[in-house]
Amino acid sequence: MNVTGEHGWQRARRLAVPVAVAYAWAATSLRPFTHPALAVTLLTAGALVFVGAQYRKESPPAAGAGWWLVLFAAVGAWELAAFVQLPRVDHPTLSSLANQVFDSHLVRTVAFAAWMAAGLGIARR
Repeated sequence: MNVTGEHGWQRARRLAVPVAVAYAWAATSLRPFTHPALAVTLLTAGALVFVGAQYRKESPPAAGAGWWLVLFAAVGAWELAAFVQLPRVDHPTLSSLANQVFDSHLVRTVAFAAWMAAGLGIARR
């Protein structure tokens, strides 16, 4: 323990928030629908799953989790099908539909940080 009584993991946890926000700012600076943006998103998701699994809570699955899985699978299938079809105007993805909402860099950063927090929480379950 140091002078303030914090353990190392507590300090690291406190530092994780500003680091995650800075990372979200940088990630949302990338041009949408490009290989670098896709790579950052996939790498972030993989890292969140890995880190979340390391600190997994031992709790029983939530009731109705199967329905959530079905919903996420259906939305994911629609997103993927729309992503590979062209022209984008005729086959919008969820992200292209939300472009007007996420026009501001600050809003995109907050949404990306919230996505990271939610993903980490889900991975820990």
